[in-house]
Amino acid sequence: MRELREAPGGFVVVTDDRKPIGVLDEAQVASAIQQGASDLDPVRQWVKPLPPLALNTELISLAWERFRQGETFLVITDSDQVYLGIVTPSRLAVPDALGYRPRQIGGMATPFGVYLTDGVVGAGVPGYALFSTGFLLGLILLCATLFTKAIELRLPDDLVNPWVDASLQGLTLVIFLVGIRLLPISGIHAAEHMVVHAVERGEELEVESVRRMPRVHPRCGTNIAAAASLFLGVFLLPLPGGDELRLMLALLATLFFWRPLGILMQYYVTTSPPTKRQVELGIQSAKALLAKSAVNRRTSGSLLSRLWVSGLFHVLAGKLLVGILIMGLFIALDGWRALRVLF
Repeated sequence: MRELREAPGGFVVVTDDRKPIGVLDEAQVASAIQQGASDLDPVRQWVKPLPPLALNTELISLAWERFRQGETFLVITDSDQVYLGIVTPSRLAVPDALGYRPRQIGGMATPFGVYLTDGVVGAGVPGYALFSTGFLLGLILLCATLFTKAIELRLPDDLVNPWVDASLQGLTLVIFLVGIRLLPISGIHAAEHMVVHAVERGEELEVESVRRMPRVHPRCGTNIAAAASLFLGVFLLPLPGGDELRLMLALLATLFFWRPLGILMQYYVTTSPPTKRQVELGIQSAKALLAKSAVNRRTSGSLLSRLWVSGLFHVLAGKLLVGILIMGLFIALDGWRALRVLF
């Protein structure tokens, strides 16, 4: 009965001296229990007769002919009738196993393709691609900030108030998100989600299969960004009642609406329908990750190693470089002005 509980086909083949003598399934177990069988009774008297045996050298066409005649599985033996296993139509149609797959994987979209990780090893695009993602996001945010700052400087002084400030901050976020949506990285982001779904569901890593997967993923970092934006957006509104009331409203709004907002942002903003090439890039990264994971087979690592392999440090370094370049530009401009005044 323990064997039967773990059997993928719902039955086990019973052997005597490695030779098959019958099949045991749940119906036979129920019949045995109803008739008062003991756990220690021999199983031979409860087995069902076997279907015709098939040699391991038999032609596949003959196996298909037996399936068309109504057989649902074939018991395979060698020439000495030693039991080797069973074959079903689905196993015959897709003989290659999917192989080892981690239960959960994460990923990141980059301008150069998809990066994936199981938390222990990473695969896909190299580290400079992750760095470029942070650099690109930093540039988009910088452009959005400069645009809204230019609008603010053109406003009359009497129009500047807390509500206008909040609106300009919201406009910065909108421009930032629109910039992401218009760039190819949004399609690569969708391909990343779709290939992660395919791996976690055990789907074939083919373009047609992956394209059927959803673009939205529950573990996407967009959900965290949506929660943070929602909380800060409500908390920074110039509402009457003090900080305590705004904090409570921000917490309630985040608690009830962060996930729906994250789903909407993923579908309409941070992802777009991927091209075939973008899906292929995701599949290449997934196959590379599965190959590494099958060799490694580790399920956990230290917190620092998990953070490193996630690519978070690479992205932050790319964003930091944007800030350093802008700071250096302002310093250089001030120095140039000083030289002009001096000479």
